[in-house]
Formats: sequence, structure tokens, C-alpha cells
Amino acid sequence: MVRKSTAVGGVLIALIVGVVAGYFVGDYLARLPRGVSWDSIVDKGKIKVASSPDWPPFEYLDPVTNEFAGFEVDILEEVMRRLGEEEGVTITVDWGSMDFAAIKEAVVAGTVDLGVSGFSITPERWEAVQYCTPHSVTEAQIIALNTTAATIPGRMLENLTQLDDYGLNCGAQSGTTQQEELMDLEAAGTLPAGTLVTFTDYLAAMTDMVAGVLDTVYAETPVSYYWITEYAKLGYTIEVIFSKPYWPVAFIAHHDSDELVAKISGMIAVLIAEGWIAERAEYYGMVY
Repeated sequence: MVRKSTAVGGVLIALIVGVVAGYFVGDYLARLPRGVSWDSIVDKGKIKVASSPDWPPFEYLDPVTNEFAGFEVDILEEVMRRLGEEEGVTITVDWGSMDFAAIKEAVVAGTVDLGVSGFSITPERWEAVQYCTPHSVTEAQIIALNTTAATIPGRMLENLTQLDDYGLNCGAQSGTTQQEELMDLEAAGTLPAGTLVTFTDYLAAMTDMVAGVLDTVYAETPVSYYWITEYAKLGYTIEVIFSKPYWPVAFIAHHDSDELVAKISGMIAVLIAEGWIAERAEYYGMVY
């Protein structure tokens, strides 16, 4: 007959062993690489990419074909075409639409191979993902209707805090560096709460601004210049009322996708050296 205390002790030992084993197994699984290998891309003949196609001319949906188009789209398509040729295979880019704020998390989780959506290279993002070689450098800009610009002496703000001086609110897209900047200023008390108006996409922000519901929009080149040009065709005069140097822009990948990043980065460097990327920038009107 087994004594009760012995039986209880055996159960406790089994539970402890199970918990300890679960801890180590969980820790092991947590440490497993979640990145994508270059060999797997070659074997599949496909790379899965997440993008938010509301950032023209970087990426947008072609109004005729409803397919992804734009400057960054062209770059990645050419990179994968050339890399595929080197491997003797065809590598298709599988473009998927996703809210901008969700792309980084999808890359970290490994549900997509690459994020391509005008990602600025910032120290905070670099903690979560790694970047390919940057293909361009932007400027941060606040834009407004000319009627709003006329209320500002010299029609230019010297810094972001002057939004408060002139009682202006400012729209930015969720998950962008522009949103983070304005949030930080509000949190520090440098800007009053409510200055930032967050949108799921910039098209909604632009719609509200030209309708007179929103005062300004904080974005970056070349997208801001694209909007100025396109809205001029509709009879709106939009001006830049603030500008400053900004971050380089690049594709993002999982921290464990070293070889994939190396392959893409190497080919981007080739395209830069050949002048191919400069030609595409000119094609999309990104030369000012």
C-alpha cells in the first residue's frame, strides 16, 4: 500500500518537473529563429511582402489593374528578378495589403517575409527588425491649405511646437514616425493634448484637410509633394509650412533573416551604382 504522503510527494515532484521542463521547452521555442532563409525563398519561388498601398509614389494600387505599383514596388520587383536570374529560378513577389501599423508586427511574428512601406530607419524600430540597404532619404514636412498657411507669418513654422502658437491641429497616420513625434510632444506637455489627430491612413487625413475639418498633415517627401501635385489638379493649393531633414528609408525584415537581407541589400547597392534607382526616382517625379 502506498502511503498518502508519498503519493502526494510524487505528484508534487511530477508537477515541478513538468513546470521546469515546460519552462525550458518554452524558452527553447522562444529562441527558435523566426526569420526566413534565402534558400526557402528560392525553393518556393516566392517572397511574401506586406505593404500599405496608400503612400504614393512609394506604393499605391494602380487604378486600372488594382495591382501594387510605385517606386518601392519597382525596386523590390527588380531586385527579386535579378536575384532569381542568379539562382536560375523565377521569384515572384506576393504583395499583400496591410495597415501600416500592423506591418512591423507581422515581420516580427514571421507571418510575412518582408515589410515594404516607406519605413524610416529609426533606432526604436531597429530594436524590433533589421533593415536592408536604404534606397532614399526623405524630409519631414507639414502641409496645409494655402488659406491656413496665410495665417502664419512667413507661411512657415520654425518647429513643431509652433502648431500650438497658431492653434493648429495636425493629422498623422497610426504607426508612423510623425505620429510618434507628435505623441511624444503631447506627452511632454510641449504640445497640448488634441494637437495630434491620428488616422488609419493618410488619405483620410488629406480628405479631412481639404474639407476644412483638419488644419494640417504631417508626412514626408516624396509623398507630401505627390499630394501637393495631385490636389492641385483638383483645384486645391497646398503648401509646405514646415520641413526638416529626416530618416533614410528601407525595407524591413526579421532579425533572423540575415542572408535574405544581405542578398537584397547587395542588389540594391548594385541598382544604386548603376543609376537604376535614380532613374526610377525621376520617373516618379521624386527629383525636386
